[in-house]
Amino acid sequence: RLPGVLPTGLPPLRLLDMQDNMLSGGLKHWPATVSWLQHNRFSGSLPADPPPKADGMQPAIDISYNNMSGPLPANLDPHLTTLKVMCFPNGKTCIDGTLPSSLGKLTALEHLELANNHLSGTISPALGALTRLQFLFLEENRLSGTLPAGLALIMSRLDDSTCNIEDNCLSMGISKLCSSQQRASCSP
Repeated sequence: RLPGVLPTGLPPLRLLDMQDNMLSGGLKHWPATVSWLQHNRFSGSLPADPPPKADGMQPAIDISYNNMSGPLPANLDPHLTTLKVMCFPNGKTCIDGTLPSSLGKLTALEHLELANNHLSGTISPALGALTRLQFLFLEENRLSGTLPAGLALIMSRLDDSTCNIEDNCLSMGISKLCSSQQRASCSP
């Protein structure tokens, strides 16, 4: 388990797997096309710029279980295949704000995990363009409104092991979609 911070001035990397360490500090940019940085002690906002490009590699980001805060960046690489920014359950420092409609431009996205954060507001119909999704985890947020029909259609082909939107304040419009039990009481 490595302590410390990521060195500055690294050239853009193709792959960086530094998961399950004790790395800390902020991230000014994504260090690699594929950045596996989960289970560390990183803090601050997510980098606004997309990951560096590398021939033959699809960008992917996992920065789950750190102390990241602030909104999701609106300027993510449209070729991103994985975006995981999960917070510790009942975490105090988590991603907040809304789900940007620009997520709908990530048409290569297969894996979207944003569970246990402080995301709020409605889900944009633009997320219905994420037709390659194989995993969707948005549980334990503060999302509200009606689930967009396009996203509901995508979710209808996923099961409980690959999809969970429980514990939000969403109106389904469809009786059963993956794990979708909503909060018993939602304030207006």
